[in-house]
Amino acid sequence: MGCLGCRRTLKLPGTAAGRVVRCPACGGMSPVPAPLGDDPEEVLGDLLSEMFHEGEDEEGDIDAPPPSPPASPGPAATATAAVTHAKKEEVVRQEAPPRAVAPPPHSATPRPATPTAGISRRGVPTFLQTGPPRRLPRPFIAVYRCSIAGVELSFPESQLADPYFRASMPERCVVTGDRRGAAALNARPMVFINKDDQGDRQARAIETQYEIAVDASYQHTDYMGKMGTVDGLLAPFDLPLPYLVSADLFEASLRCLSVRSDLQAGYCRVVIPAAATAADWIANVNGTANEAWHYLQQHAGRLSCEAWVRLPHRIRDRISAWCTFGPGESFLAYARHADNTAGESGLGGLLVTDRRLIYNMFRKNVELPLDRPLRVRVRHEDNGVHFAAGNDGEPLKKLGPINVHEVPLVFEALESAAADLTVETAGGGDDGTGPDEGPDLNALFAA
Repeated sequence: MGCLGCRRTLKLPGTAAGRVVRCPACGGMSPVPAPLGDDPEEVLGDLLSEMFHEGEDEEGDIDAPPPSPPASPGPAATATAAVTHAKKEEVVRQEAPPRAVAPPPHSATPRPATPTAGISRRGVPTFLQTGPPRRLPRPFIAVYRCSIAGVELSFPESQLADPYFRASMPERCVVTGDRRGAAALNARPMVFINKDDQGDRQARAIETQYEIAVDASYQHTDYMGKMGTVDGLLAPFDLPLPYLVSADLFEASLRCLSVRSDLQAGYCRVVIPAAATAADWIANVNGTANEAWHYLQQHAGRLSCEAWVRLPHRIRDRISAWCTFGPGESFLAYARHADNTAGESGLGGLLVTDRRLIYNMFRKNVELPLDRPLRVRVRHEDNGVHFAAGNDGEPLKKLGPINVHEVPLVFEALESAAADLTVETAGGGDDGTGPDEGPDLNALFAA
């Protein structure tokens, strides 16, 4: 296979299949594809099961097959073997406790013609782990959830002490998924802000102190050696785990938290906006023989949402309190309510996805689907732009005043997502003049 870093041809033994190897020339980590049998889903499921149950106590679970008899045993050897086998069975019956008899298996159901690994019948990935990740003898990353914000991964915080794990992040942007060379990237350390001993700093302010531009000779190991530790963070969170982000995304930052569990020690949660980058990180740590990697490879484009990631964390957290995105739904635009200040952005306003127009303010919540004809009326006043909207000739619902400077973003999103959009200015429609072709945004929002 070819090295993903320097493209040098590597000769590997068959035992390297499904593992991650280090290139002797450039030192980069490359996942080795695992050979698949006739049924890829069945092979992936078996390998994932072995990975999750590695290191468990297997006594009484699996019986080792008896050794095959010799090809042509003599009469004396056969008699001796029979007596020995009978004695062993007698000892087992006396010492071993009675084992529960497994119920008869259900009748096999036919498998779908084109199975998709990692997806259950309800469309939810089957590999998601809602609890803390299991402790395994080797570094491992679990997938906590997949949402519009990206792929949330979890791993035990003890893995931060492993230098190989801290150097396992792929060399591509965590927001856009662009690889090094295709875009100018900067390297930063992951900052678990709830482990800051000062408690009053922002994660982005800490990252800027250690951010460097990535050149052709960049290596995660060299970056970690030069940086040392991150000042102000508790151990082991002060050990840098570098990631790459596009140079033009100055405000974008990873959301990294440390969570305590009643069952075991603390573990980390990191949200990777680009599903392709998350899939590469899983491949570097877990290998490619698992359902999580297979699923993210298939649905990377559907899960990524760069427009949502560009919003500050505090605005996203506030919007998440009154807006829940469905599977595969993409965020397009948000405009705050005109009664809210810039510091209160996210508490209410108008939001557009590729499926819905959503308005929220206090206890009022209005949702209008965009796959039906949508009629929107706008009226520009001193306190903002007043919206009213409805579907298929239904009465228009008032949506309140919206910040005038953000209204063009809403219309741009509606024009790209709505199947049938009609826009009216104040005075059109009900007074008999009829709707016009739509307002001139440059003239309407000149103020």
